[in-house]
Amino acid sequence: MNGFIITNGLVQNGGGIYCGFESDPIITNNTINANEAYGNGGGIYIGENASPYVINNTLDSNLAALGGSVYCANGSKPVIGTNIMKTSPEDAYEIYAESGASPDNDCNWLWNAFGEYANISTGANSLADHSDDPPSCIDAGDDGLLALADTLEKDQEGKPRSMDGIWQVDMGALEFGDACEAEISGDMDDNVDGVELAGMASEFSRTDYSSSSPCDYDFNGDNQVNYEDLETLVHDLGRTNCP
Repeated sequence: MNGFIITNGLVQNGGGIYCGFESDPIITNNTINANEAYGNGGGIYIGENASPYVINNTLDSNLAALGGSVYCANGSKPVIGTNIMKTSPEDAYEIYAESGASPDNDCNWLWNAFGEYANISTGANSLADHSDDPPSCIDAGDDGLLALADTLEKDQEGKPRSMDGIWQVDMGALEFGDACEAEISGDMDDNVDGVELAGMASEFSRTDYSSSSPCDYDFNGDNQVNYEDLETLVHDLGRTNCP
């Protein structure tokens, strides 16, 4: 499940997403907000013996008795990383794990005045922050989690995960900033226009680049100019006054 906006759900368990018994979905780049569970897991309910990956999602204002953002049932072993979770009910906790659950909690940012976790360790680099719009979420994710799914190379809107030119993933569903990846610095006009389009046409399909002999149109740095680079150009084409 990648790139969805899930809102206004109202069920017994799993207001936004319900992961059933022994399921193992990959849940990435989603915005899950304003959902409610009468029971547990306002944003995501992870059932018994389930082992999903919950990575690079933004969960906001979800309601439940326990686990306002995520609830982990007995025997579950989810990987929960590089997410933003905030403003669940004060007595619900952002992540609630039953004593028999063993979630891998890494590099999340959580805000809850009552408590961020229950029956779960804080995890490497996880932040229990109490600011409303934390700058600490920028370039603070876990790049190692990117290998779990190809979908993590881009954010919810299809923008590269290196929008600000620093290859460290941001937390949450969206990368910070909106840089023009396709604006060629040598052009010096801060626009993505016919100059870049002509350059792409002349360099397209070449594979003879290297770190010592790079190409401006190899936007993702894989030493070739291919459809991935063309997609980046199409996304930015027509933009002016690029940041």
